[in-house]
Amino acid sequence: MDFVETAPRRQTPRSLTIVDIYTRISLASKAGQILEGEDMVRVLDRLKEQRGLPKMLFCDNGSEFRVS
Repeated sequence: MDFVETAPRRQTPRSLTIVDIYTRISLASKAGQILEGEDMVRVLDRLKEQRGLPKMLFCDNGSEFRVS
């Protein structure tokens, strides 16, 4: 699970990508100018309903995943 940007600018669209690291299949992608925690929760809830809960999640330590 990671947020991807095409350039390091605030106006650049961002994309939340979720990939199965075993099969390398893209499970979800959500793009937008602003992506918030609620967007990530909705995507993860949808995946939980479709595929069940994973045994573990991997994500980078970027600022998007830090709690202030």
